[in-house]
Amino acid sequence: MTLDAQSGPVGLIAGWGNFPLEVAERIRSTGRPVCVVAIQGHADPRLEHVADAFEWKGVLKLGSHLKFFSQADVKQVVMAGKIFKSRILHHGRGWIDHLPDFTCCRLFYDIFLLRKRDGRDDTLLNVIVSEYEKQGMKILPITEVAPG
Repeated sequence: MTLDAQSGPVGLIAGWGNFPLEVAERIRSTGRPVCVVAIQGHADPRLEHVADAFEWKGVLKLGSHLKFFSQADVKQVVMAGKIFKSRILHHGRGWIDHLPDFTCCRLFYDIFLLRKRDGRDDTLLNVIVSEYEKQGMKILPITEVAPG
């Protein structure tokens, strides 16, 4: 499934750097609307001017991300940009803005308490991808929408 293979809005979870802005512009160039969840303390504020729908959210507000995308009828989502763990854990009140919501706590409960402790990045991302798919949203590989 490619970006151009469907119609309707595309969701973008935007982390740090210019790359999410380039991805948003690429999505727009296909004629499809882009709905951006901008990660607080990371995403470029210029994304708000490129997006058709835009909200600032904490990285662990997974239920809120899903609700935002669902209300916008997003069926495809892409992740772009870096997330700095140090910005979340060690900068001022950064960790408060990123406290997990109920959905996030429910998902990670299984990883950290019911299974052996496994906090590897790929394990966490796989859990997130699975939750998006349960909600009827496909996470696209960045190669499907990368500028180029």
